[in-house]
Amino acid sequence: MALEWKDEFSVNVREVDLQRRKLVEMVSELDKGIRTGRDEEALARSLAGVTQYARYHFATEERLMAQSRYPDAGKHVEEHQRLINVVEEFNATFKRGSAGLNTDSVGFLENWLAKHMLDADKRMGKYLSAACAASGWIGWSWQGDGLNFVTALPDKRGRPDHLGAGMVFVGLGG
Repeated sequence: MALEWKDEFSVNVREVDLQRRKLVEMVSELDKGIRTGRDEEALARSLAGVTQYARYHFATEERLMAQSRYPDAGKHVEEHQRLINVVEEFNATFKRGSAGLNTDSVGFLENWLAKHMLDADKRMGKYLSAACAASGWIGWSWQGDGLNFVTALPDKRGRPDHLGAGMVFVGLGG
């Protein structure tokens, strides 16, 4: 059975949730391709796409954790790297022809992803929300170098007046 997005997977950081939803869809497509007997070349492209997108998504999360000084970032990054290592091994064995992709390998990916989203990512999301609320940040900006905190700059009376120049509001929530 293919993994499907559930609201309980959300960490309430829009950009991260959009990426995670896409990653779930890509893994589900890979599962569907295996179950329907898609040719090996198409499966190889699909697996390579999952690997590439997972790296992109993990880099987004890792920048956010670094910028927010998330205390469990090291452990979280290690989890990401372990999965990337496993997926790259799937890629390598598939390319060598020594093992085909099967529902067990994709089932591992689906289980890992669901567990990671419900555990490690939930803890990260709670921290980010609390950090945002406690520090006066009103959301996140997405710029060429990644996600950055957006804060309201006070006017002369100490009230929020405007956003920092060049910031693009992404925000918390769906």
